[in-house]
Amino acid sequence: MGKTQVRNSVMKASELDGRKNLKTAFNSINAAEMRGSTTAYLISLKSGYHMVAFGNYKASVIQQLANDGFNTRGMLFIEEVSTQAPWHVAQLHRLCQMANKNYVDNYGGQQSYLTGDLTQLGPVNATSITRAECHGGLCQ
Repeated sequence: MGKTQVRNSVMKASELDGRKNLKTAFNSINAAEMRGSTTAYLISLKSGYHMVAFGNYKASVIQQLANDGFNTRGMLFIEEVSTQAPWHVAQLHRLCQMANKNYVDNYGGQQSYLTGDLTQLGPVNATSITRAECHGGLCQ
């Protein structure tokens, strides 16, 4: 379908423009392919607590995003979003808000680029993002 080519083109144009992009995927293979980080690393995901552990972010991740100017010129790329549990996406939303000190806008006002096949199998032991209900930023 060309999703990866389009994503890479948008990412490259963004980086050529001097932007600091936050690139993530749930699967480490997808994260490595885009030279990003796993969602588990970014949101400090702990085994057994992933559905209830909101706000457990690494200060070093937030500080690095601030140092890189993420708030003024960054983009958020989430690869294969359909493999993410809804609460992971909600936590990425909160991470961007914290890094940008913008608690009003979605993803802290960052431009966001989410890719993936929404008809494929969703995450294991979690509701798929296409079936989740979101209320006030918290997806169930």
